Amino acid sequence: MQIGDNVRVRATDRRARIIEDLGNSHYRVLFYLDPDADALDRDTPQDEDDAGGVYTAEDLEVIA
Repeated sequence: MQIGDNVRVRATDRRARIIEDLGNSHYRVLFYLDPDADALDRDTPQDEDDAGGVYTAEDLEVIA
């Protein structure tokens, strides 16, 4: 996994983009609004304070 990868959070099925590699297999992600609802939202992550989080590599699945 690397910065810029699109991922799915396994526990919540939410889609996000990796925005920071924190080391030790921890990544900061920024969630998408609803990637299936609007093609523009798919490429535009949210900018709100609670729009992301930190997850381990085990919590994330890279998606195409």
